[in-house]
Amino acid sequence: MILKNKHMKKILKGSELHNGLSEKEIRDYFSIAIYDIYQKELNMLNIKETGLIPNYDKNNPYDWSIAICKQTIKFEESKLKYLEQRRALSILIREKGWKEYDVSDFTLADANGGWLGFIGTDEEYDKLYEIFNS
Repeated sequence: MILKNKHMKKILKGSELHNGLSEKEIRDYFSIAIYDIYQKELNMLNIKETGLIPNYDKNNPYDWSIAICKQTIKFEESKLKYLEQRRALSILIREKGWKEYDVSDFTLADANGGWLGFIGTDEEYDKLYEIFNS
């Protein structure tokens, strides 16, 4: 990820970031997939915090402990699944000679309300950066 610059002048939607670049559809797909995984991770954290745990019953204390353990296992399995998906995306992006760049400071949220990252080479990012600073 590249640090953001708060002094950029031009703004466009994240879905427009890859216009005019080779393999636009693949770059868009990677960017959307990264965003989707991030949203799933956030939802997973909310579920962990608001999970249904039975009230502690002093006559049957093991029910509470078992419920906590099951919830923890489910949370960690989900976390592992999302980490593996992120790793796979990172490998595919790297194999293309690209990187993921955080450009949320100079993009608008798309219809889904999310900010998409820029997927490309250092040179492509530098050109994009120049466009937004002009």
